[in-house]
Amino acid sequence: MRDKKFDEMIDNFKEIYQDVPTLKALQMYIKICEEIPSDEAEAVTSRCLQRCKFFPKPAEIYEAFEFIHTGDSYMPEEIREERRKEEKE
Repeated sequence: MRDKKFDEMIDNFKEIYQDVPTLKALQMYIKICEEIPSDEAEAVTSRCLQRCKFFPKPAEIYEAFEFIHTGDSYMPEEIREERRKEEKE
């Protein structure tokens, strides 16, 4: 997700948390968010706004995506990798 939905998500976080990551930090956000489908951006944003007290870190955004996608807020890397392979098949 590096499109208008990503920009809207970051803008929402900036508005709520009154905090702006550096340009270098935003580049890391872009990288972690590449795996998140644009059509799930609104749900991820909502989950982060419900759970995060501060501007969400990339890991928190990805955890929100995992929760929405799998119903599990923490999933070991091995299981994540297996699910990625299954989705590609």
